[in-house]
Amino acid sequence: MSPNTLQVNKKPIITVVHIASGDLWAGAEAQIFTLLSSLKKRADIRLHAIILNPGELARRLSDVGIETTILDEGKLSSIDIFLALRRLFTNIKPDIIHSHRKKENILATMANISTIRCPTVSTIHGAQEHTFI
Repeated sequence: MSPNTLQVNKKPIITVVHIASGDLWAGAEAQIFTLLSSLKKRADIRLHAIILNPGELARRLSDVGIETTILDEGKLSSIDIFLALRRLFTNIKPDIIHSHRKKENILATMANISTIRCPTVSTIHGAQEHTFI
């Protein structure tokens, strides 16, 4: 738990940042929206979503009151996104970073290691579960 973690009724409030593409509205985005909108109901979790494309996921997250930052990968280079993630992580000071998909996992890991070094969760939506030889 970071020193900036708040307390509610003696329970710590943890800050969780989710990073996702949001380029489509499909299975992964629906799962991310369902997860975050459910977590939003918890008093012991503060959420922030970082979405790499404006669109349906970003709109829906904002509509349910989840703090959402768009880093538009159509306008920003990967280096620009990496630097923006570093700034956001330093300012938000998350206790956990959860990234979704390969590009987001790589950028989030690099930005995390070079700044706050908090625990991370990486999800690869749609990845093959078995390797065939």
